[in-house]
Amino acid sequence: MTLEMGRVETQAQESPRAAAQEAVATAVAQVSAQAQPVESSGVSAPDLADLAELERIAPGYAKEWLSVELARDRQRRLFRLLGLGVTMVLAVFAIGFGQWALVNGATSEALFLSGTGLVGLVGAFLSKN
Repeated sequence: MTLEMGRVETQAQESPRAAAQEAVATAVAQVSAQAQPVESSGVSAPDLADLAELERIAPGYAKEWLSVELARDRQRRLFRLLGLGVTMVLAVFAIGFGQWALVNGATSEALFLSGTGLVGLVGAFLSKN
């Protein structure tokens, strides 16, 4: 089976089952190629007409495809939240060590540690990705 420009070509097409599998593979390739990320989330959603065509060819597959995309979106959001948490912890430690260095008389090191901690904290909240 080969995939070329939204079409799937198979070597053996002697049975109706093979033709149905080819139609499903072609529809999946077209829907996946035309999916565009939605602005409000990271889910890649195709046009509704494309999903309806996929559902007509392979009943239940469009729902499964959307559930997989939603699971990917949840995982992506979890990793973003985890990254934000790690960045916050590192920034708080940098600021704390900067204050400790200031109390112990190392003003240039304190300025560097506190400054990088604040920049990291602000950058983590301002980043969109």
